[in-house]
Amino acid sequence: MIKLFVEGREIALPSDISFEFTSENRLFSNADGYSFDIEIPLKESAVNSEVFGIVWRMDADLDTLKFSAMLVTPQVTMQGIVAIVSVNESTLSIQFLEGRSVQNFEKDLEEIYVNEIEIVPFDVPLASAPPAQHWMSYDQGAEAVAIPWVNANSGIVQNNVVKENGIWKWDPDNRGLSYMPYITVLIHRICDKIGYSCDIRSLEESRFRHLLVCNALPAALAVSDYTAALPHWTVNEFFENLEIILRGEFEINNVAKSVSFRFTEDILAGIAPVDVDMVVDEFSADIDTMNDDKSDLDLLKNISFKDNGSRFWKIHSCDWFVNLRKKNPNSSSGWIMPGSGYIVGDDGHRYPEGERIYKCLVEFDSMEEFVSKFKAYEFFGFHRNDIVQRNLYYIREFDAYFIFHSTDYVEIPGKGWFHHYELIQVNVFGDYIVDPDDDDSVEIQTVPVPVDMAEFNCAFLYFSNSDDSSVSGDEVLNFGTDKDLWDGSGNPTQEWIDIQKAVQPLVYQSIEAGESSKSEYFDKLYLGFWPGYQPFHEVIGLCPVTSNVVVYDYFKYMPFPDFSLRLNHGFARGVEGYLSVDPKKLYKFSFLSDSLPSPRATFFIKGKRYVCSKLAASFSQNGMSRLIKGEFYRF
Repeated sequence: MIKLFVEGREIALPSDISFEFTSENRLFSNADGYSFDIEIPLKESAVNSEVFGIVWRMDADLDTLKFSAMLVTPQVTMQGIVAIVSVNESTLSIQFLEGRSVQNFEKDLEEIYVNEIEIVPFDVPLASAPPAQHWMSYDQGAEAVAIPWVNANSGIVQNNVVKENGIWKWDPDNRGLSYMPYITVLIHRICDKIGYSCDIRSLEESRFRHLLVCNALPAALAVSDYTAALPHWTVNEFFENLEIILRGEFEINNVAKSVSFRFTEDILAGIAPVDVDMVVDEFSADIDTMNDDKSDLDLLKNISFKDNGSRFWKIHSCDWFVNLRKKNPNSSSGWIMPGSGYIVGDDGHRYPEGERIYKCLVEFDSMEEFVSKFKAYEFFGFHRNDIVQRNLYYIREFDAYFIFHSTDYVEIPGKGWFHHYELIQVNVFGDYIVDPDDDDSVEIQTVPVPVDMAEFNCAFLYFSNSDDSSVSGDEVLNFGTDKDLWDGSGNPTQEWIDIQKAVQPLVYQSIEAGESSKSEYFDKLYLGFWPGYQPFHEVIGLCPVTSNVVVYDYFKYMPFPDFSLRLNHGFARGVEGYLSVDPKKLYKFSFLSDSLPSPRATFFIKGKRYVCSKLAASFSQNGMSRLIKGEFYRF
């Protein structure tokens, strides 16, 4: 016997009721369960007329009208909503929705923008308190921090500090302090403001409790409410954007007015596998080898960050370059020649003792091995060394690529003038690639905060409403020697020094060259990890962490395995099995079951393992049919 309760009351259903119900795997389609149209009596049913009487009101919007509902059969019970499809004098056509399908339908939070609501101010120390008290961690009870950052459009350091006798103190020129909240605190504040309860314990107990929302406004603007620094996103868009970078799922229940969060990895781990032992043979398999349209397979889409504005963005996001070097690792033959002092190559250049490398891609097992080998290359003259000029380096320990980057052109007493090189990580924020042959990707607007040198390493923020808010990178000059730029004593002029500061190795120039209006201060959400002020901040700078390894002071490094926002390293944790499927081979099975399994379970069918994209079942007066039709991809 099938029953449908709407707004707590059992409604009248026709004796010949029949409808199809589809339960989808939201990882593929961002939907859960939904029925096809269900026809119910209206005029001839008193209870139905009472429950759905609002449909006759002149101001009723049938496209958004919804009712809380529960579908009950001997086989399954589902909570959700009933939406109105159409209505006439005698009948009403409704659709039952559950889970993410409800969120996709509802518009409750589509008219509320996060940068237009006023939230309760963050609990922060007095402005007169020393910096250390404003840099505390989430675990220490901090809700927001006032770390230094640079308004990239003006170049002014906000929350600036100076060190006196080994202690950080506020710069007396500061016009006040501006704050960056921890993401969990901001989520709670937004939920409180819109009147929703909030259960995000999974976040609060994970490494993401240290994640800062780095959007901030200069204190001099005297903007009283923090949310003005957020993008012009609806509440739904805010949570949807966070879901991708957090690799989790926000459940928004507009009936219960609640928001909850769980990591996808944990959700999948809690779903028991399904062993299908009653396959209907005549429907055993239908392999669709022509299924080239993957637009509905959300999990199998490539993902990329939106340009975060950093002057190094082309270096930090350059899959094209890394892939090119992987395909062509050698530019010419190479040879090794041990010896002492310097080696003179066949091109007339001098190279340090040990080896001559012409490889374009050089791999090392560990960062320590790499740094110890190439520390001698910190200072080198322009065009004197092909190692500096040509090579891309891969470090297996961190699954990371590096090149040399020129930071200055300086005189070393008694030796002459040299470029000062540092290591810079390449493609650190490259794409999450599932299908290398697919040029399209989902661009996400939750991005790693840019970190750059000011008076010390700190966050750089780029306003979106400024003409030069998108800073692509330094203008790199490629030129020959100009004798007029050297004085009569053989020393470079200041003009030559300034030009040389901008000159980068060929590998840097190759990447830099490239592969071939809202009411808001920022159009993206800047993110970075801040586990409170730690001793390592004395060496890497007072900056949020965004990668699993940070290089500082030219050739020194520090690992941060728990504080990475990289898409191309560890991002698929928990869903790796899904990525092994062939989206062009869709298997269709029909089987018998006494219940409707979760489409997110792992299915074992005839000894092989499958991931399900959707299940479909028929419902009648007697409940759910035992025949279940499913679509699957093989692991």
